[in-house]
This record gives sequence, C-alpha cells and structure tokens, in this order.
Amino acid sequence: TDLLDNIEGRMTVATFPGDEEANAAEGPAIPQLTLTLSLKDADAVKGVLEKGAKAEGFPGEVTEVEGQTVYVIPTGPAGTLSVAVIGKDLVFSTSAGGLEAVIAGESREPLAASDEYKALAKHFPAKTSILSFTQQDTQMQSAYESLKNGGAFNIEGFDLSKLPEFEELLKYAKPAGSYAVPDENGTLFVGFTLADE
Repeated sequence: TDLLDNIEGRMTVATFPGDEEANAAEGPAIPQLTLTLSLKDADAVKGVLEKGAKAEGFPGEVTEVEGQTVYVIPTGPAGTLSVAVIGKDLVFSTSAGGLEAVIAGESREPLAASDEYKALAKHFPAKTSILSFTQQDTQMQSAYESLKNGGAFNIEGFDLSKLPEFEELLKYAKPAGSYAVPDENGTLFVGFTLADE
C-alpha cells in the first residue's frame, strides 16, 4: 500500500522502436515501453524498492545508471523490466535505453520544446484526461519493415517485398496528437495530424 498510496495520478508512456537484430530469430521487433508515474513521496517509494530488493527470493539485480539505483527484473527468456525512482517519478522500462533517456531527461531539451510538439499542442484543450504525442515515422517503421520482409504475415498472391522503401512513405507519417476529455456522454477521444501548410 505504501507504493499505491504514493502514486499521484500523472502517468507518461513512451514507446520506442524495437531492436530488429535482437528479435530477428523470433519475428518482428517488439516496441520498447517506458512508463512513468508521478509520486507524492519519492523517498518513501525508494524505501519500498530497497526493502523489496533485500527480501529473500528477489529475482532481479540491483545496479546503478548515472548514479541512480535501478532494479532489473527478468521477465522472460531475453526480456527484463527496469524499475527506478527518478526525481519525483517511478519509472518502469523494458529497455535500458528508455530508462537512460528518463535519467538524462533533465539535461535534455524537453519534448514540449520541440517544433513538432508545439504545432500539435496548439490544438490540445487546456485540460485533458489523456494526452498523447506520437512520432509516427519511428512508430511505424519496424512494423512496415516486418510486413515487407514477410515477418508479420504473408498474403497469398502478393509479393510484399515489392512494397516501396519506408523512406518513400515518410511524408505520410506525420507526428500525431490525441487526447481524451470528459463530456456529457462519458469520454470523448480525439486523434489528429496536421495538414500540410
């Protein structure tokens, strides 16, 4: 309950393209996921994690990334889940790169400062229940390459290898925004991209 009671409410989810080489033997690359939850008392949650890691039978290992304590827990034959408290957030990540991006985030330009985000953010309501920003080029590429190479599925009578290179489709893979707001019938979900100027 110490952990659940300390979750404040704001949640951020980021996905990154999977590693094609690491997943080549088992099919298409699986996107990597990083989830952050804002905390009321980060120190209390750090204590919960430390206590859990010292418990008998803890299946993972404790390591450090740029001075931050990270708990790495195996999730399958080749997968791991990294857990850490970074600043005022509890972070879960299926990739070391995703976790390192959060740790380094304070010294990097925030997403909100990017031109792509600013252009979409003009159309977001002041208050939302859910807010999403997607770089569709990176999100779509691994799925498209898998389709083209026959890794996702085959369609009888179609030679998917003749599909154009992904770079030729980039003009259609624009950044996308979506949000959810309460309305009189429940919740309204809106998703959009911006038209060419």
